[in-house]
Amino acid sequence: MATVSSCLWFNGQAEEAAELYVSLVPGSRVTSVSRYGEGASFPAGTAIMVEFELAGVQFQALNGGPQFPPSEYFSISLLCEDQAEVDALWDGLVSDGGEEGQCGWLKDRFGVSWQVVPRRLGELMAAGGESAGRVGAAMMGMSRLVVSELEATSEDTAPGETAAGNPGSSAAPDSSTAPEASPEQADPPAPLVPSPAGPLSSLTVALVPGVQPGKWLDRWAERRPDVPAVVVHVDEAAQLDALATAHVLFARTGPDGAPVRGREGLLTIPLYAEAPVAVLPREHVGALAEEMPVCALADDELLDVASLGYEAASGLAGNGAGVAVVPQAVARVFGRRDTETRPLTDTDPGTLGLESLAPQGARAELLEGTRVWLCFDKAWQDPATGQNHPVIEEFVGIVRGRRAESSRQPSVQERQQAEAQRRLKERQGSSSSVDDDGAAGRGRSRAGGSGQRNGGRGAGGGGARSGVRGAKAGRGGQSGRAGQGGRGGRGGGKGTGGKGRR
Repeated sequence: MATVSSCLWFNGQAEEAAELYVSLVPGSRVTSVSRYGEGASFPAGTAIMVEFELAGVQFQALNGGPQFPPSEYFSISLLCEDQAEVDALWDGLVSDGGEEGQCGWLKDRFGVSWQVVPRRLGELMAAGGESAGRVGAAMMGMSRLVVSELEATSEDTAPGETAAGNPGSSAAPDSSTAPEASPEQADPPAPLVPSPAGPLSSLTVALVPGVQPGKWLDRWAERRPDVPAVVVHVDEAAQLDALATAHVLFARTGPDGAPVRGREGLLTIPLYAEAPVAVLPREHVGALAEEMPVCALADDELLDVASLGYEAASGLAGNGAGVAVVPQAVARVFGRRDTETRPLTDTDPGTLGLESLAPQGARAELLEGTRVWLCFDKAWQDPATGQNHPVIEEFVGIVRGRRAESSRQPSVQERQQAEAQRRLKERQGSSSSVDDDGAAGRGRSRAGGSGQRNGGRGAGGGGARSGVRGAKAGRGGQSGRAGQGGRGGRGGGKGTGGKGRR
């Protein structure tokens, strides 16, 4: 009877990697090693193939060369009994040059990807409903998965109860352990009354499954600790209803933007597109390839994800009832052990060894994917100026990547003050120009000669000694009452009023 094993490709480190893996995973061993001889691409004695078992599962480590480096397309998943086992495996795999990832993923120093998952996570997700949604959102914000924090996030505490559900107990979950979220409130939040002005004591942020605003919320907490963010997880089917009690909403739409784009009374900002993936039962032929040609779904029963919801659709896919096409971020939240997830492509199935599948081009519409938007009620915007509420505008600026000094638009009052200062500076500049160019021409001569009427930039010079200094100071100005002086000339002609005199 044929046996099945997974083969890992290395560039000379196969034996070292296998020895590390069997030393970390209990119940593991190396079963055989074959080596290169003289004249090979590797030095004589280097392992060609190392066969080993990890907890009873067969693997092969092949030293094939540098052509195919490891990638996240293949990962080894370790299901751990408790937090101690999670920590031991995690620390051992990332040591000496490994790399921590998101949601329990990591890369060891050889570039091989691993998922280190506590068994308790599956139990918490199996509970379903809002509790599972909170657990999934918390998981997305973690690197190493922490059982106690996942359990605290899953609790739905009622008034007078603690996270464990024991009345009167002093133990309660630390809200800081739930990334991007605040403690659940016993009473439903009151409806908001949007206004472009007025203080906000907090900022309520609603988001649909799979959206990861962690980096934006971290920046918000650093920049505006006086206005804490309160995160609310909402069902996608009723996402727009969340704006009755939330200041902003991270929404998901189809490629055409419906039902968000162009909706009356709603301001929307497109953020990013999401790649679609197929959630398959493990026995599906598409699970044999690293990518899923979209045409391969031509004969499959596509589950109505919009009606079923993401969690139910993933469960039905695992039971073999059909295939669910969902955003990749959602597949990570609601992933199951009885399903496989493959990115959808428009690749010719023949190039992936799937020649028996449907012809290229079938169901190509599934490649369009989804989009994520930031939305808020238009009533938060001043209709006269087009300015958003300062708090909401600052959050929008963070999401759009503006710097701290430029993330908020000035208020109407600030714009008016800036305009008044600008005008004052202009007046001061004009007055200074007059003083510089024709200050001498403001007065009259002491002995009766009139000053210049039309000096260069400033007023004409007044009568002075011999009645000529006004002409000397002005550019083409008049000396006395009528006499004209040259451009900066020394002598003024006689005016009809006679010479100026001392």
